[in-house]
Amino acid sequence: MKVSFKSALLLAAFPLSMLAFHAGAAEFSLRVSTSQVADDPMYKGLLEFKKNIEARTNGRIEVRTYPARQLGSDEDVVEQIRAGDAVALITDGTRLEGFVKEFGIMIAPYLVSNFDEIRKFTLAPVFAEWSKRLHDTAGFQILSFNWWSSQKIPGINRQIC
Repeated sequence: MKVSFKSALLLAAFPLSMLAFHAGAAEFSLRVSTSQVADDPMYKGLLEFKKNIEARTNGRIEVRTYPARQLGSDEDVVEQIRAGDAVALITDGTRLEGFVKEFGIMIAPYLVSNFDEIRKFTLAPVFAEWSKRLHDTAGFQILSFNWWSSQKIPGINRQIC
């Protein structure tokens, strides 16, 4: 049994989530995959997500978390989702640009200056259109896209201007 879960994740650490459910011990069981290791703050945030979802649904939804690519690489998990497996993936826009090329811009440095700006962008009509195209062409449902990693260029640790 598949059910679309349309509410947004509330944890700011999550870059991107897609999910599907299946019947199990609880009314629904959600497996969530991430490439982050168990000691990473993002994974610790995922454990808070698990706790909150299970508490708010009175146990009707069970969340099982899988750190460190236990379910496979992000690309493998994307294929599992496309094949209909009941799994969610926490990732960034680069994994989605193969389906909707515009998502690739979401990891660009200096795209936004702060978290509020990324939130505003992801609520904009253009982002909604990209998300709809992603859903219609690949079958993915974005729950949250609230990743922002400051205004840094990788490898630069000094002021350049």
